Amino acid sequence: MDNRSLDDTYDTGPENLEVFDKTPALAATILETVDALVVILDRKGRIVWFNHVCRRATGYESDEVLGKPLWDVLLVPEEVPEVKRVFQDLRAGHFPSRHVNYWKTKAGPLRTIAWANSAVCGKDGRVKFVVGTGIDISERVAAEEALRRSEELYRTTINTLPIGVVSVDRELRVLFVNEIVRQWNLQAGSRDDPVGRPDRDAFPFLQPRVEDEYRQVLET
Repeated sequence: MDNRSLDDTYDTGPENLEVFDKTPALAATILETVDALVVILDRKGRIVWFNHVCRRATGYESDEVLGKPLWDVLLVPEEVPEVKRVFQDLRAGHFPSRHVNYWKTKAGPLRTIAWANSAVCGKDGRVKFVVGTGIDISERVAAEEALRRSEELYRTTINTLPIGVVSVDRELRVLFVNEIVRQWNLQAGSRDDPVGRPDRDAFPFLQPRVEDEYRQVLET
């Protein structure tokens, strides 16, 4: 379903769309070609444009959202106050701005959108439209969360081992030690955190052969 023309229904005549060269057809072509979510709101927060990437990301057709306040259709309740605050700042002329929030989809799952926001002003200088251009970062956020959980699991597992585990970089600077190594350090009288220090400084009790073994492993 196509979006309605920007010069009907919502008092969005071409004289108010100077940023689009006063040509609604050109504006439509640009907004429907760009490979990013583009949503345009009027001064009351009602959706007046919902491009093809928005439709693809949410599953909603234009006629399901046009004319409705953004927060009534696409936002989770807990984020409505913050998004309204961002909208009010933009409407007051404080733009551009950036923020990240969830959008609801017709099928149910949430999408995480990173927004760059701006506004279109009329001849009187007042903001007529708020324009949000977004990138769907849902997969990236999910991957980062999976990585974080994997790292937490790794650290928890390593910290419960009954043996010492030390990770060093190519300069033999300590990157990670598990809990038992920290206990060894305390027993040796060292209360300094070994992480970030050269291995010989961090573990003065190490035999020289251990450092040689580190180097052999790093050279393979």
